Amino acid sequence: MRYILLSADSLPTLYEAPDRVAEALPDYCYRFLDEINGPDSAYVRMVKDASGAEYALLSYTEQDFLNWLNTLPETEGQPVREAELISKEERETIMETARQERYFPYERQQYPWFNF
Repeated sequence: MRYILLSADSLPTLYEAPDRVAEALPDYCYRFLDEINGPDSAYVRMVKDASGAEYALLSYTEQDFLNWLNTLPETEGQPVREAELISKEERETIMETARQERYFPYERQQYPWFNF
């Protein structure tokens, strides 16, 4: 298990994931987005703008991604979950390292991070 970070234009949340998920995190995230994006998707809702024009909006949360991810064979017996049982200092160190690495190429990041 490895730490990963997920965010949705917000502060990231620290999770533990199987190694193979952590190593290919962007691939899993984009696969999720591909699978939920469609006219019959439960994640698409119709909204109206101020002029009354109606359009489709794709709406999901990190938890939706985790629920989807935990149905895959790769996570069987090792579900992705929010990191627990680490000290506040360790969590702060991980988050600071991630912030410093944020714009590194994905392969150089110690903690894989995906921002939806």
